[in-house]
Amino acid sequence: MVLPVLSPPCGYYRAVRLRQMSDTPRIDCVVAADADLGESPVWDPEPGVLWWVDIPGRAVHCYDPVSDRDRTTSVSVTPAALAVRERGGLVLATNDGFWAFDPDDGGINQLAPDPEPDLPRNRLNDSRCDRQGRFWAGSMHDPTSDKVAAGRLHRLDHDLSVSTFGEGLGVSNGLAFSPDGRTMYHADTWAETVWAYDYDPDDGVPSGRRVFAKFHDLEGRPDGAAVDESGCYWVALARGGQIVRVTPRGERDRVVSFPVSAPTMVAFGGPGLDTMYVTTMGSGAVGPDAARPGLDGGLFAFDPGCGGLPEPRFGG
Repeated sequence: MVLPVLSPPCGYYRAVRLRQMSDTPRIDCVVAADADLGESPVWDPEPGVLWWVDIPGRAVHCYDPVSDRDRTTSVSVTPAALAVRERGGLVLATNDGFWAFDPDDGGINQLAPDPEPDLPRNRLNDSRCDRQGRFWAGSMHDPTSDKVAAGRLHRLDHDLSVSTFGEGLGVSNGLAFSPDGRTMYHADTWAETVWAYDYDPDDGVPSGRRVFAKFHDLEGRPDGAAVDESGCYWVALARGGQIVRVTPRGERDRVVSFPVSAPTMVAFGGPGLDTMYVTTMGSGAVGPDAARPGLDGGLFAFDPGCGGLPEPRFGG
């Protein structure tokens, strides 16, 4: 049996309450997790908790905002992203395919094998379920310092079959879907670009790729994202210390300055889906020049001034 590790909340041993410029909301560090690379926050409304992962730390986190506690469970795979399953538990996108995770006992079992056996240095990365409960995950070559653009997009269907789309991606990120499910968003962090696709809800096939937003003029690069109730696309700019909102027309209409340099992904959570949670890179990943010890690798939250959308559960 796997015994979870309870991490003390941020305020338990150091209060971190940060206010940025006057036009920026207060941003709280809710868990000083010191994660190596925090990613994939997903709100689970029935228990009222936020799931997230530490990729190199091989850990699945569960944050309960009511008790202000974060529970950590170690796993034997490298969990890059996750979704809540309709039948219970989670599905993980990993370095070795797709796995089911039981948070009650920490057990995992493989749902689908590595979709890229020809690329042993690749691993799955950012993920998102479409409105029909299909689980999408992009891939990347690891380590990124090798500068190998070998990423692809994969779709895990309800019957646990896997379909593959595209190739030559640098670092796949930013997967999200419009409120009606007919537009799919996807970013390549290396290309500093987010694309939009026409998406067929019936067959789950993207088409008509077009540039949605470019970030070449900003310091950060697009990482994980989420869509709000108005259809606006919120994206974390890793190493740029910003969260940017982009309208459905592809126009930036808000920039939130962040207290650490490397936010990695955003998610709407809380009972009203009106809290934005943000995962971050650890100090070792951001480097000594930009490090904020005690904050890097933490889980943050702020009021974005709008509500999000319920995340679909994986139907398989």
